Amino acid sequence: MEEEKFLYRYEIKYGLGRQDQEFYIATDVALMKYKIYRETQSSYFIRPKLSDDKLKRVAKFARATFAYTSKEKAKENFIKRTEKRIEILKFFKSECKKALKVIKNPNFNK
Repeated sequence: MEEEKFLYRYEIKYGLGRQDQEFYIATDVALMKYKIYRETQSSYFIRPKLSDDKLKRVAKFARATFAYTSKEKAKENFIKRTEKRIEILKFFKSECKKALKVIKNPNFNK
């Protein structure tokens, strides 16, 4: 019998914590492990949602893909993904501040 193969992906996980009668959001990073159900020359097929029978195609040779064959590559991708997410959120924060400035202007009348 062939040994099972897996792909890996790191995800941000949120939970609720409690300390001294105060609640807080507990942030952590979790390693997701996906069993490979099928493999072709160019792709792996995994089931990201255990409750779903639908298989997801993951490219083997893409620069950025959903999951990786090693934990180290998954970690590198998580760092890049999260840094990119921060940059996008900084942009939208800046745009929101500009929009608030526009709408709070006393001359605004649209």
